[in-house]
Amino acid sequence: MSYEDLYATLAVLGGLLIVLLIVVLAVAVVLLIGKWKFYVKAGQPGWKAIIPFYTDYVLACDIAGLKWWWFLILLCPTILNLVGLEGGLITLANLVQLFATANVAYNLSKKLNKSTGWVVATTLLTGLMIAIEGYSKANNFNASAVVTENGFIDANKAKGTAANASAPQEEATKDNKENK
Repeated sequence: MSYEDLYATLAVLGGLLIVLLIVVLAVAVVLLIGKWKFYVKAGQPGWKAIIPFYTDYVLACDIAGLKWWWFLILLCPTILNLVGLEGGLITLANLVQLFATANVAYNLSKKLNKSTGWVVATTLLTGLMIAIEGYSKANNFNASAVVTENGFIDANKAKGTAANASAPQEEATKDNKENK
């Protein structure tokens, strides 16, 4: 193999790398714009979607309605990597993070009136599903939907809360009918 062949091969690989970089940047911009639009639909300023780590806090605590410590659970793998830990502990932290992401997706599904399938898809492909919801024409985000601060762990409390919240309305309706 001559140097000319080597240079030609490197030139082709360099060109492919530049094309790949452009495609990755284009996808990142499209996802970021979708996330911005989702935050606006959820009643948050769009700029909160672009600040690293703060965007996770806003999504978990402000939009999904979870307690603040769920945000820390979402950061477990990042914190352990920064500390320099490796191996099984990182794997465990990733599983815990997956559980926390499922909790965020569960509360979001309640606020967006989505199915269990959406929860699974959002747990596995969070960025993509948030962007898709942001680009969606339907603005079905219900900020007043009944969710719990611990997601599906306290799901029965949310059902009880929803039933208790509607009970006074039912009593008021009965009273109005009796008075007429």
